[in-house]
Amino acid sequence: MREDYIRSTVALVKHNRTLVLMLTSRLPWGFLALGVFLLSLSLLVEARGRRPGEAAPGRAREPDPVTA
Repeated sequence: MREDYIRSTVALVKHNRTLVLMLTSRLPWGFLALGVFLLSLSLLVEARGRRPGEAAPGRAREPDPVTA
């Protein structure tokens, strides 16, 4: 076989080996951490939206009746 073909094949195998190892070992843990972070963020936003006693930003208070 030609030397340049052997070198390119070895380089391709090394690159793909690194990619496969990353996809099977690091990526699932990263997605798990991202999911936990997004879940906690959504729960925090939901809890802030359900605080009692605060008026919603879009709703205005009803005006007081005017007596003449």
